[in-house]
Amino acid sequence: RPESLHEWWEAGRTLGCERLCAQCGEVLRTEFMTVSSANASFSSLDVELILDAVSSNALVCTKEDDVWDFVQRWAGDRADESAMIRRLAHHIRWPLMHRSTLDAVRERISACPSLDFLEGLVNEAVAFQEEASPPTPTVCIEPRKYLLGELVVVNKDGRKRG
Repeated sequence: RPESLHEWWEAGRTLGCERLCAQCGEVLRTEFMTVSSANASFSSLDVELILDAVSSNALVCTKEDDVWDFVQRWAGDRADESAMIRRLAHHIRWPLMHRSTLDAVRERISACPSLDFLEGLVNEAVAFQEEASPPTPTVCIEPRKYLLGELVVVNKDGRKRG
């Protein structure tokens, strides 16, 4: 269950059970939206687990902006916030983010100079979005599995199938 992910991850590490740790990674990737919004202990998740999820093409989210939101909220509860964001930032697909989010990141950089390393990523994403023939980005822009809604299949009589 997503709300007990931290406890299972710690148990897997303590016991040296790679299979349990791998399953926790799978839960985070597939239940990313639930973990990021409903998990009271999500800020205590291990950086390796977060890195595995954020760098994965199998991460399921509604939009790339959610990944940035997750990273900054998770890192914001840590003493080494800037270092953690630096470690995870290159795994975010910045060119796929909404322009308003990129503008908000720029404002945050202005307010927090320790995050100035994000400026190049944001500028590259904006250039990628604005130019007809954008420069080759240095970050991976392969799309993830974005949730757009639930597909419901119904019978001819209107009842839900399966």
